[in-house]
Amino acid sequence: MEVSRAAAAVQAKVIAAATPTPTPVAVAVPTATTTTDQPTTSLFTTLAAWGRAFFKKGYAAAPAAAAAAAAAAAAAAPAPAPAAVVGTRKRTGAKEPQVPSKRQKRNPWSRQEVHFVQQWIRDGHEGDWIGCLNTGQAEGVFHSTRTQVSVKDCARTLKNGGYKSYF
Repeated sequence: MEVSRAAAAVQAKVIAAATPTPTPVAVAVPTATTTTDQPTTSLFTTLAAWGRAFFKKGYAAAPAAAAAAAAAAAAAAPAPAPAAVVGTRKRTGAKEPQVPSKRQKRNPWSRQEVHFVQQWIRDGHEGDWIGCLNTGQAEGVFHSTRTQVSVKDCARTLKNGGYKSYF
């Protein structure tokens, strides 16, 4: 037990000797006075002085070396593409052409389709719009672009008093 403590103490001394300990840097910070004749040192100035002392001691890479490395990296990198200029288009007052929409052209309901939906509801099949659509397309009544939602919308319009001109 005693041997392991001694070995641990020796190991700690070896590690302590191998790692450099930073020397504290003393920075004089003047105290603020009430007179305005003497300028006070700002926190930024104090930190800048500490940073210079830090680099002088060699605890970090010197700023000149870092700047040289950055300049070398910038020289090796390709030049960036020029940014697009925004807002340079001449305003003529003419509107730009409309982009055609991908929406299908409106296809009005035929009398035959409306009568088929009405008969479907009278037969007690209300709510089975996919069945109405499949049956109507099998009989050749519905247009090929009709969906179950469009059949349901037709039935709702019928219930609300629409398509009166068809009867």
